[in-house]
Order: sequence, then C-alpha cells, then structure tokens
Amino acid sequence: FKSWSCVTYEVDSSINAYESFLREDVSVQCSEFGFTSDEHEAIKRTSIFLIVIWPVGMVLLYATLLFFSRKALLAGESSQLSHAIRFLHRDYESAFFFYEAIELFRRTFLTGWIIVISSSTFLRLTIALLMSVFFFALLVMLAPYKKREDDFLAAAAQLVLILIYFGAMLLHIYDETYELTNGDKEEVSRIIGFDSSDQIVNVMIASAFSMLGILIILVLFISAKAYRDAANELHWSTCTMKPPVTNWKPRMRYAMFLSHYKLECSSDARYMHDTLRKMLKAPVFLDSSELTDLRALFSQGVHQSDCLVLLCTKGVLHRPWCLLEILEATMRGIPIVPVIVAGKGFDAFAARDFVHKIEDHLDDGALKLLREHCGRDLTHLKEAVISVLSVFFETRRSKAHLMWKPNADDAQIVAGLQDLVERCASLTGRTIKWEGTGGSSGIHVLPSWKSTGNMGKLMKNLNLNNLVRSSFSTVEHSSTEVATALSMVSFRGAEYKKPVVFISFCHEDCLSDVRVLQATISQRTGRAVALGGPPRAIHAIQHCDALVLVLTRNVLKTPCCLAESYQAIALRKPFITVTIDSRGYDFDEAGTQLDSILSSTYSAAERESESHNGSSSAMLPGLHVDRQKSEPISIRDLRERLAIA
Repeated sequence: FKSWSCVTYEVDSSINAYESFLREDVSVQCSEFGFTSDEHEAIKRTSIFLIVIWPVGMVLLYATLLFFSRKALLAGESSQLSHAIRFLHRDYESAFFFYEAIELFRRTFLTGWIIVISSSTFLRLTIALLMSVFFFALLVMLAPYKKREDDFLAAAAQLVLILIYFGAMLLHIYDETYELTNGDKEEVSRIIGFDSSDQIVNVMIASAFSMLGILIILVLFISAKAYRDAANELHWSTCTMKPPVTNWKPRMRYAMFLSHYKLECSSDARYMHDTLRKMLKAPVFLDSSELTDLRALFSQGVHQSDCLVLLCTKGVLHRPWCLLEILEATMRGIPIVPVIVAGKGFDAFAARDFVHKIEDHLDDGALKLLREHCGRDLTHLKEAVISVLSVFFETRRSKAHLMWKPNADDAQIVAGLQDLVERCASLTGRTIKWEGTGGSSGIHVLPSWKSTGNMGKLMKNLNLNNLVRSSFSTVEHSSTEVATALSMVSFRGAEYKKPVVFISFCHEDCLSDVRVLQATISQRTGRAVALGGPPRAIHAIQHCDALVLVLTRNVLKTPCCLAESYQAIALRKPFITVTIDSRGYDFDEAGTQLDSILSSTYSAAERESESHNGSSSAMLPGLHVDRQKSEPISIRDLRERLAIA
C-alpha cells in the first residue's frame, strides 16, 4: 500500500513545477503529473499482485471457507472442511463463526487500505477513528467469543486503538493550528486546550499506561476467576471421599484419556474422572458435550495422554469415535487399558465377534466416518481393537482383566481404581507410591462456625454422616445465574449453611447418576447436597430446602426411599421428582407398586381401626418423625402424594 504513498517537492515556483518521490525510498521517482517512472510502475505492479493475494484474497478465502462450512458449524457438527479450518472458528460462538473474516478485514483496512484512501493525514485519522468505533460497537454488541474474558480483552485492545487515533488527531490539529497562528502558543492553547504538543503526548502516554494497567488487572481477574472455578469444580466434584493419592506427573498433558459410550455410562465416566483426578493429582481427559469438532479428541486428547482407558460397556464398540480413539492410541504407541463397567452388559466374546464382522454390524454413517479416517480397508482398525480385547482371554494373573463397580461402596471403588492406576503405571514404566488410606470425607468445618466445641461431638449431634463434603466458601455466580442466598439455621448453639436439597434414590440403580446430579447442583448453588441411603441420613431432611426423588426401576421397592419420602411429606418439604432415562422407571407399574405397599403395610387390626375411625392412620414401621416440625400422615397419604409426584 505504501507504493502509492509519495511526497511532493516544489522544483520551480515560478513555473509551478513539482516532482514527487516515493516516501519509503526517495531514490524512486513517482509516476505522477503525466510522468511515468518505469521503476515505480514495476513496484506498483508487484504491489497489486501482493494485494490480490493478501488483503483481498485472504479475506475472500476465509469468508468462502466459512460460508461452505456454515451448515456443519451452525448445527454443531463436524465435517472434513470445518475440521480443516477449525483455527478460524474454534474461538467463536457457533452463531458468529464468520467473525474471523470480519476481524481480518478490520486489520487490513486499518493497516493498508486507509493509506490509499486519501493523501490527507487528518482525513485518514478521521476515517480510521470512525471505523475503529464502529468495530468496537460491533464487538460489544455481538460478544462473539466463546469465552467472556476474550470479549473483554478484545474490547479493551480496540479501546486503546481508539484512544491512539484520537490522540494522533489532537497532535495533527495542534500542529496545523500552530502554523496557522504563526507560532502563537497562547492562541493555540486557547483553541486546543494544550500548551504544547508534549502535553498531548504525555496525556496519550498516560492514557496508554492506564489502559495497560486496566488490561493487567483484567488478566489477573480472569486468571483468579479461572483458578476459583477450577477449585470450585474440584471442591464440588462427584467424588465426595478422600481416596489415597499419588503424584502422577504426565509426560504430555493428561495422565489418562477416558474413552466411553456416553449413552451407556456418562455418569460412571464422570465419577471415575473426578476420583482419578483426586487420586493422581493430575488432569484426566473426559470429552465434553461442548466439543463442536470431535476430531479435536485426537489432537487435544488422545495424543496428549499417557494412556487410554476404555470403559467397556455393551455398545462401546458400536460408537465409531471409540474405535478411532483406540486406533489413534495404537498408532501413537499409547498404552490402552480396558476396564469392564459392572452391570453394563459387556461381553468380550460378543465384542470380538462384532469386530471381526464390523462392516455387517455398523450403520452406513458410522462406516463412512471410519473409512474417512482409515480408508476402505479397516484391517488395521480391527487388529488394534482385537489386540485390546485380547486381555480378556489371557489366563495369566498379570494380565487379569479389570472390573469397576461404580455402585459399590467407597472401599471397593478405591480398590478398583488403584488396580487401574497401577496397571497404567506398569505399562508406562512408572512406580506408584500411595499416600493416605482414603475414607469418607464427611462434613468439613465451616469458616463461619460460631461454636468452638468438639467437632466430633457436633457431627454426632448433627447425624449428617452422608452429607457431601464442603468448605462452604463463597461462590460467585455469573449474571445469568440465580444467586441463591446461603441460609443459616441454628442447631445446638452452632450455625451452619444447610443443604439445598436431599436426594432420595436407589443406590443399585443410579448411584453414579446421582453423584453427577449432586455435584451439578452444588456447583450451581454453592451449597451442599445431602444423599439418602443410610438410616441416620434421613434426619438431614429437616435441614434441607426440598427433597428430590430420583425415579428408577427399584426406587419404590427400596424401604429407605419410601421412608425418606414419608419424612419429607410429613415435614411439608417441597417434593421434586427426577426421571433418569434408561433406568427402567415405569409409571404404570409404579401405581401397582404403591397399591402393593398400601396393602402389605396395613394389618387386619389397622384396617378394622380405620373402618371404625373413618381415617387412614397407619404409619411406616420404625420411622420416627419430629412431631414438633411435622404433621401426622398415613400410608394412604404417602401413596397419594407419590402417585401425584
């Protein structure tokens, strides 16, 4: 663009003769005023070619590529083209996938096109200032970045640019006014408001440093917020125990990559992820539903992990991405450790037969995806998967296969994961040294305790052994979230922040799912969530805001769930039901089960008493309700409330 920027000199004023030379190199005479300079013309031809390639061509290329990828990007799907150009759109919201082309146009305009618009410096500065204000307003209005802090940083950077252009305009006006007033500084000061150009420069420098300070503060704030968010996520993780730990130092970025079929074991994978992260004191990769381009699983996940853990469930090998993750790990020499998830229907023999005839079993979409990655011949893929499955057919003890039971007690869960970690360590040439013995975390001391009595005695009084751990630190919420006030209740002279809800559920049906639900509610509200199950846990209901009953196949056959529901209704607590997909709850069957509960609970004498008194007064045996805080209810009342729920 500077090829057209020439400076003109007066040669002879009597005949009004001028000559112009290239500003960047005054040895080159410009082609102007009817004069043609071969050297300058050659420079301009080269410049036109480069302009077509970069300021014009690249902007059009970016826009064209993003345009043809728009359907996949807006749908949150992956295609070969969207994957290849992911560097153009991965930082932006899907609705603003095109913003990188706009950004490139802004940069090329302010650094290039503005030079050829006019020879007037003041006009250039004015246009540049107006364009900067326009793009600043567009950025603030759209907020196109996925991360809010990126929007803040981009806006701050553009605001600095606006201040620079404005300061440059002031300098230009000052110099022009100084010449027009023949160097009368008092007149210039009266018009402009500055005594010298140095004052303008000092104000510009001060403004620039002020904005720099604001940017530094903003970066520190963003970093602190990211640290708090990470600490909050770990604090309210699905793992509520204190397992033994080891110091696993990843050679790449992650200690492990968890490959799993979300439809069958997403909650189990989340619980394993949180527990392993605690045990290893290192990051563990678990792919998120927020990933718009699943091919990033390879470059950002598998390739960056020390080993791959395959969670074996009935349909895990039906998922093409799991197959490709196995192939990628095999090709990279990354150890693969298969782990059978108990109760998920995995059969090693059926899995092996499935792999041998994979073309006959997978649908067209899955086969197309595999062949896009592997080519027409899937032999290498089959060999990689069969090699992983071979561990299930080994008889040597050193090759004994691993099984993980997510619904087992804490000790069994920890033992299973210790076996997994030690297997991964042996495959990666590590020696594991465990610290701590693990155990339930129970309740942690609150920062705002007003009583300094014995903590053990207080926990005994509280009877909240199953309450999720918490340090109850203050949690900041975004403007889009409802900030729930952390209420306080008095209990035997001490104050603590009460749990937000009590979750009643059947452990055998959905323990992992409930742990995920527990962690999610705690992260959103900053408050503990009590879990049902142990007999003494029922006393926590009176301190919760509401009861959540998780509807699964056996929930109405579980005595503690019925007792907890009874307690919540008696205490007039809000009653919320949550149904988990694929967990076998049948609404029609539920009515039959409730009728069965009603008929089996009443004795003949109670029925006779009811017929004489005209009311249903039978209570659940062995359930003790705080009479001062509850109202008497009957089994029939419970049945009706559960039926409504």
